[in-house]
Amino acid sequence: MELDLNATVKNIKKLDTKKKVKFIALFGSYAKGNATKHSDIDIAIYYDGDEKERFNFQILVSGSLGDKYDIHTFQELPLYVKQEIFKYGKFVYGEHSKEMYSTNFLVIKEFENFRRFLDMYYAKLEGEQAAKI
Repeated sequence: MELDLNATVKNIKKLDTKKKVKFIALFGSYAKGNATKHSDIDIAIYYDGDEKERFNFQILVSGSLGDKYDIHTFQELPLYVKQEIFKYGKFVYGEHSKEMYSTNFLVIKEFENFRRFLDMYYAKLEGEQAAKI
């Protein structure tokens, strides 16, 4: 599938009548360059609203873009996905916005706080695997 990110961003911005979209990122297989004909298009939108407003905007965008798109509000994504977006994603709108930079800083800080628990979890898994051998 040919991906027209400019048209996608234009469509999302047109739906954003309250001007609450702060940044948009492409992530997943399309951002990494290994998409297949069966891949969906993962889009994360930072929408500056409360939880209900974010949900309603996500539904609106999903209905507008169609089934090939998997639309997420950035704030609702798990921490490890947020970190992956900043590491491997492609920012298609608001790349140099204040919100993008401050959100990136917070994600890095949260992920570093979480990392020691993740490392303990992996160490425990490795120990269990070694015990099975």
